[in-house]
Amino acid sequence: MARDDPIPFRPPYAAEDATHMLYANSLWHHVLEYGKGSAMVLIPGMTAAAANYGFFAQALAPVHRVFVPDARGRGLSDHPGSGFTLDDYAADLFGILDRLELAAPILVGHSMGARIAAAFDVAFPHRAAGLVLIDPPLSGPGREPYPYPLAMYHSMFEIAHRSDDPIAAMREIEPSATEAALAERIRWLRATDEHAIVETYRGFHEEDYHALHVSVTALAILVRGERSVVVTSAGADELRELRSDIPVIDIPNAGHLVPHENLAATCEVVRAFAGELNVERGSSTRAHETR
Repeated sequence: MARDDPIPFRPPYAAEDATHMLYANSLWHHVLEYGKGSAMVLIPGMTAAAANYGFFAQALAPVHRVFVPDARGRGLSDHPGSGFTLDDYAADLFGILDRLELAAPILVGHSMGARIAAAFDVAFPHRAAGLVLIDPPLSGPGREPYPYPLAMYHSMFEIAHRSDDPIAAMREIEPSATEAALAERIRWLRATDEHAIVETYRGFHEEDYHALHVSVTALAILVRGERSVVVTSAGADELRELRSDIPVIDIPNAGHLVPHENLAATCEVVRAFAGELNVERGSSTRAHETR
């Protein structure tokens, strides 16, 4: 249910430049802001809060103004009892961008966030300057199921809420994560609605990403971990065939948790794409001015 208090308790993060509580699409949304420069919106994965992607936002912040929202049902945004389809998430994002007065940001979505970015662009054409789609789940009607079982996510909630040694237990699921990252993960899982995860997971199998990929209007790139079991090599080949104009870029030494496992290479790709968009914008502006 939506919180009665429009501005809930906010733990200290200290790293971000600003924090926002915005009312949009009939919910309160919590958004972190980092840095200065051209606008970029970073959309986290299914079980993550905005704070879990602070490391990624800070790495991009020296040249970008990066906004990271808590998706509905996560973190300090409202936790409604329903509304976890891609259409719902896209409508939330539209409202957030409107309230922040962001005319044409670059959307950088990871996992669930990539699906949301694509759905947003299809629903609201030309509202985003560009899309960086990082390892979106390709499961859907008639396709192979999402490779990570729902039971794993239930186990994560059990660990976060009831384990005697949650960090050790969570390390068995995410062995490459640091102790600090595991602690942050556990902290924000405790502020996540398990029902939101169940319904979003259902959407991974009932909502077709490929139909969105074909219909994207903004300039876009698809980024995958070279070891990803979510966007496999075969899955990447299919996406190339569907849209040859959307490059598929492999990040070395990374699986599905692309920015977590190779932050430097991921940021390099994002910055290069943003630079290309800026050049194209400049060319378009000069062409318009000479008419």
